[in-house]
Amino acid sequence: MTGPDKNDLPYPDKFVDLAGPEAHGFHAFHGAAECVDGAIPEKRWQLAMLAVALTTQRQKVSGIVHTIAAVCARGAVARKILALRCFENSEPLT
Repeated sequence: MTGPDKNDLPYPDKFVDLAGPEAHGFHAFHGAAECVDGAIPEKRWQLAMLAVALTTQRQKVSGIVHTIAAVCARGAVARKILALRCFENSEPLT
């Protein structure tokens, strides 16, 4: 197996079929955490930096935890694509 390729495009739709509520929850969280292209708009970044400067240490840690959760969720999707790809390309057990 190699990294992602264009043949992986149908897998996210399969995730929704297999685990609809969880997939919709992930998409809602991902959309709230990032923009479509993955880049944070400059104005949002500036506001976030201002908020960090005005908050306590505990709140900073909370923001970091949410960012890490978004990154981990993205990694989980990549692993699920790989698992489905492996499953579809494997031979049946005898």
